[in-house]
Amino acid sequence: VTLSRQLTRLDGLGMTVGVIIGSGIFSSPGIMLDSTGSVGLWLIGWILGSFIATMSSLVYCELAPAFPGAGGDRDYIHSAFGPQLAFVYTWSMFFVIKGGAQAMLGVTFARYILAAGASNTSSVPTDVDWATKGLAASVILLFMASNCLVVKTGAMLQNTLTAIKAVLLLFLVAGAIYSTTLPASHSDPPSSEHIHPIEWLFQDSRPIGLTPATFAALWAFDGWNDIVFMSEEMKNPGKDLPVVILSSMGIVLGVFLTINICYLVLLPVSVIKTSHVIASSAVEGVFGHTAARWTSVLVAISVLGSLNASTMAGGRYLYASARVGHLPAALARLHPRTRTPVTALLLQGCMSVALLAMPGATFANLVSFFGSSSW
Repeated sequence: VTLSRQLTRLDGLGMTVGVIIGSGIFSSPGIMLDSTGSVGLWLIGWILGSFIATMSSLVYCELAPAFPGAGGDRDYIHSAFGPQLAFVYTWSMFFVIKGGAQAMLGVTFARYILAAGASNTSSVPTDVDWATKGLAASVILLFMASNCLVVKTGAMLQNTLTAIKAVLLLFLVAGAIYSTTLPASHSDPPSSEHIHPIEWLFQDSRPIGLTPATFAALWAFDGWNDIVFMSEEMKNPGKDLPVVILSSMGIVLGVFLTINICYLVLLPVSVIKTSHVIASSAVEGVFGHTAARWTSVLVAISVLGSLNASTMAGGRYLYASARVGHLPAALARLHPRTRTPVTALLLQGCMSVALLAMPGATFANLVSFFGSSSW
């Protein structure tokens, strides 16, 4: 039994855009601004993250067509540096990179779903609250199960969830535009406080916080390379992979720039630093709590798109590693009917849930845990 080539270029684009625009842009800005202390360094953190992710994507445009296998990064490392480093990479993916990513996606989903039912966006349960962890674990297990079905089912679901993200983006842009018609508020330019714009940009800067801020920005871009793990299931990987990777990065850079402008227009810096549900807070100030609740639901659905794509890719590297003898042979087995690596998907999902259950597994701690190994 082999993997089935069912995915088109559109499926690849939907998966890649969907996994990137999911959690990070709705959770990283506050961590970044709190770390750097100023809007200027916050923007520099975004620029650094964008540059690193874009340059990395150009490298993958060469690597992906040359090694169109389900192992993705593992295959590249194996070919360049040998089986030892490839083996180490596989375990890093399992314990830290993919496990950490899915745990963070689960936490972000739980934050926004709980915010939809809260009386206001400042009364959301903390990340260590068992309501948050339980909801996060449940959604990870749900998508683990759904991706054990036919590959095309996961791809169709991914395309639908990606389309919903466009609705969320339009909602935020509409709020930012509408806020400019309202009476003077926090969105006034800094010069209204008799501070030079450049001085305001870098006021209270903490340069030491630029490193964790850049890690958080890179988390926002995480997933741009997940499509390489689906290479063996794409109809024409040689032609489609470079197009999918470059097109996705172009779309994401434009979207991230737009959303960050919306945050700065809609929210004071102090709220951006402290809000756990920044998109909902941005909408609440303009359209009220009901609109904020709907925004929370839309963001939660957006995160589901990232989690679905991450889960689709998550079992493939384990499958590829087991196929060459680096992991137990049971992980290389495909379901005879669905032709999906069910055992590998189940193992990765359980590891992600185990990370969530650890004491102190807050979003900020997971970002630090994930970032140092991922990049």
